[in-house]
Amino acid sequence: MKYWRFIFFALAFLLGITWFIRQITSGPEDVYEPLLKNGVVFKGVVLKADVSNNHAFGVLHLKVVSSSVSVFNKKASLGLKYPYQIRKGEAELYAIVADIEAGDTVAVNSDKQLLTYHLAKSKESYQSDLFMVRDPSNIEYMEQYTAFK
Repeated sequence: MKYWRFIFFALAFLLGITWFIRQITSGPEDVYEPLLKNGVVFKGVVLKADVSNNHAFGVLHLKVVSSSVSVFNKKASLGLKYPYQIRKGEAELYAIVADIEAGDTVAVNSDKQLLTYHLAKSKESYQSDLFMVRDPSNIEYMEQYTAFK
C-alpha cells in the first residue's frame, strides 16, 4: 500500500511541474499578439532590405501600393515594438526577411498575423507569421536601420 501512495504523489508532482512549465512558457504570445489585431492591411514594393546576422531578421523599406491606413506609428509597451510603420506612402517592415530583394512585393495582414512575399525574379510566393518584435537585439537593429527617426 505504501508504494501506491508513493506512485500517486510522484504522478501528481510530475503533472504539477508539467502544468507550471506550460504556464511559464506559453504566456507572451497569448498576451501580446492581440495587439496586432488592429485592422492594418497593406501591400508594398521592396525598395531596400537591411538584413541582420540574427536569424535573417531585418528591415524592409517599402513603397506602399495600397493600405488600410495612411499612418501607423504606434508605440507598444513592455519593451515590444510593432513589426511595421507607415508614413507618407512609405512603410517599414521588421521581420524575418531572408531572400527578399528590391522589387519583391510584400503583403501584410495584421489581423491574421500574416506576411505574404512575392518574389519578382523567381515568381514564387510564400507566407510567414507576423509577430511583435521582442528580442532586444532585433529592436536595436530596427532602431539603427529605420528611416523613420
